[in-house]
Amino acid sequence: GGGGGGGGSRGSETTVSATTTATSGSSEGGCGSGEMSAAEYGKRILSTITELEISNVQFYRIVGYYLEYVDDHDGAVAAFERALHCAGEEPQSYRDLALALRARGGRSDLRRAARLLMVVVVAAARWHERHHQMELVALMDLHAVRDDVVKLYGVAEWRHYGAAAWQLCARRCLGSSSDIVTANAALWWYRLCCDLRVVVRWDTDECDVDVSMHEAATGATCNAFTPTTTSGLLMARDVTRGYGPQEFLLRRALLTTYEIRMRVRMLKRRTICDDVTCTVRVQTHWGTARERERVYVAPLRPPTDGDDAGDVVAVACVQFDVS
Repeated sequence: GGGGGGGGSRGSETTVSATTTATSGSSEGGCGSGEMSAAEYGKRILSTITELEISNVQFYRIVGYYLEYVDDHDGAVAAFERALHCAGEEPQSYRDLALALRARGGRSDLRRAARLLMVVVVAAARWHERHHQMELVALMDLHAVRDDVVKLYGVAEWRHYGAAAWQLCARRCLGSSSDIVTANAALWWYRLCCDLRVVVRWDTDECDVDVSMHEAATGATCNAFTPTTTSGLLMARDVTRGYGPQEFLLRRALLTTYEIRMRVRMLKRRTICDDVTCTVRVQTHWGTARERERVYVAPLRPPTDGDDAGDVVAVACVQFDVS
């Protein structure tokens, strides 16, 4: 997670748990000496798959998502490199690869992750309308990369490299850098700290995934129909086409449980598999030194003929407790 200070929290201790419908964290498998665990065996298979010459972007995203959650960062980077090659016209491809590079965490990885996210932000006007406002999510991710760079390599590294990369992206995407650099100068050091940040993405284009968060203490549900709650929980723009991402932010969490629920409402095109593969990135105390992250992978069944939407799936719970 990113470093930095700021932002107190009502819930100073958090517990994040997955339900039986999703997988999370790093898989574990019991095995004797010299035997390969199920997780390691699966990781090897998925890594090998990325070497095949396949031109279906959904295929590489599915592989990349699962390699991410088993912490095979090299394999995930390889999968998302292929996805970017297949679908370079989609900002999702840039963001997916940037997140995988950030997870791997090398100096060159962080530099490239920053460049990829800058492309998503700077070229916002060029993306298809179904990707509208994705640059806001990417900007939050860019700040997290910045915090990593500052924590590991110092402020001077980011001041020198970050500013140069931003101007280069602006020149390539817009033809001029002066206006956007001036207008966004404050963005370099502004930090939005929050107790809870949840970002959901999925692998299937032209797909409407309903995502909601239920707050146990108040009984309130934050979703596309009620994008804000009295406690301050906020849902960003509802994505009804494309791959997401769908973002939830909560500045100050109550001492209660937050449950993430999902279902597929509409799927416009055939896919290579029956399910829509979603990843849910849960970040607690985001933007502070206590930031923690868990990643969940959840397969969702699309609606069948005659159904308005698929079944509701409870993916994960976040519990904020007293310290």
